[in-house]
Amino acid sequence: MIKLLADENFDNTIVRGLFHRNSALDIVRVQDFGLSGEDNPTVLEWAAQEGRVRMMLLQLPAMPTIE
Repeated sequence: MIKLLADENFDNTIVRGLFHRNSALDIVRVQDFGLSGEDNPTVLEWAAQEGRVRMMLLQLPAMPTIE
């Protein structure tokens, strides 16, 4: 099974929903390991050492409206 790391900005509602669907998932949160506020290289290095894939949500700019 893939070991996952939820980024500190990842929506916890999604994490709870995933656990609701499959309680055997191996997901941990950045916040649970004192990595909140750390830069990307630090978080990615920790994830690599732990064999985890980092889950992130990216905010894309809104599409401009056409009038």
